[in-house]
Amino acid sequence: MMPAKPNSIEALERSAGQAAGFLRTLAHAGRLRIVCALMDGELSASGLARHAGLAAPALSQQAMILESSGLIARRRDGRSVMYRLSSERARDLAMLLYRMFCDTPPTKGVRR
Repeated sequence: MMPAKPNSIEALERSAGQAAGFLRTLAHAGRLRIVCALMDGELSASGLARHAGLAAPALSQQAMILESSGLIARRRDGRSVMYRLSSERARDLAMLLYRMFCDTPPTKGVRR
């Protein structure tokens, strides 16, 4: 029989609420597509909408939720708004989802 890790249950109990909130934020197909589209790097709002398959208003609404949760960040570049992942947790989860549900993982390059 394997010995139990003494702090594993306590650690889970302490972070369960945070983990549940993180999963709730990503429990939306549009938000998941945004995170996945940003795996390869920063994208303009129009490029992100195209890659995520979302209309501009839907992208704006869902990106605001992800941004307020600290998972993505945006910046202005002239007249464009650029989005990027700002959380390693979001990147790690997207990679896990790719391994579980997709045929091939994303490339490591940067899309423009």
